[in-house]
Amino acid sequence: MRRMTIKSFLKSVTPPIIIDLLKTSVVHPVKEVASVSTLLKNKESVQSDEYIRWLCQITGGFLTAGNGNIVAFDHAVRHMPNDGAIIEIGSFLGLSTNIIIYLTAKHGRKNQVYNCDPWQFEETGKPVGGYFDASSVEFRNYVMQVYTMNLQVFSGDREPHTIENTSEQFLRQWAARSTVTDVFGKEAILGGPISFAYIDGAHTYEAAKSDFLGIDRHLLPGGFVLFDDSSDDSPFDCKRVVAEVMSNPNYEMISRMPNYFFRKKS
Repeated sequence: MRRMTIKSFLKSVTPPIIIDLLKTSVVHPVKEVASVSTLLKNKESVQSDEYIRWLCQITGGFLTAGNGNIVAFDHAVRHMPNDGAIIEIGSFLGLSTNIIIYLTAKHGRKNQVYNCDPWQFEETGKPVGGYFDASSVEFRNYVMQVYTMNLQVFSGDREPHTIENTSEQFLRQWAARSTVTDVFGKEAILGGPISFAYIDGAHTYEAAKSDFLGIDRHLLPGGFVLFDDSSDDSPFDCKRVVAEVMSNPNYEMISRMPNYFFRKKS
């Protein structure tokens, strides 16, 4: 029998979320805004939420109940400033959008949700499994139809303003306070302060950095930014942006579960 060291024993009895947070504080000497106990409480709340569990099971997407991104959504919605918008870059089938909107209702927040997606899919140059062409017009139309139905069914009384556009074009329209028509046929006036941004668009370094800079111009003090696919083992270049945000004196890291989650300082 292999002899267990004190270090390995502590690791074996410590919840993974605490191990990850401790690793973060060692690798990145940055003050964390949320305590481990607060994040654990949020995680338990999300995991025990019947609606979130159900929605993740029946709606296509890449989230499961208890996922670190949903814990970050919950924390941001609870603590974000009252008078700014929620921005989502990248929407796909609408699972994350519906969860964020649900959390605003659950926590009594009235912040309006805006999001954008061009529905042009990355890494579809080759057929999926050598069989299905995900770059086809038919698949794009299918995804857009499913997205609109998902939002109309699950967030009908709180529909977001969803703009069919790239994040670069959307953020340019946001800065210009443009009036646009969303995918539901409603008129939307873009622009103004932002309270929380979820960046899950194109996964290149250049795109993620451009998205962050576009958000940062409007993000309120005390507002939040979550970078999807930014974990240390992510295969995408967008994770390089978090190193720059880490060194930005205007931001402090809340957590890494495993994606990086920041708060803009007051």
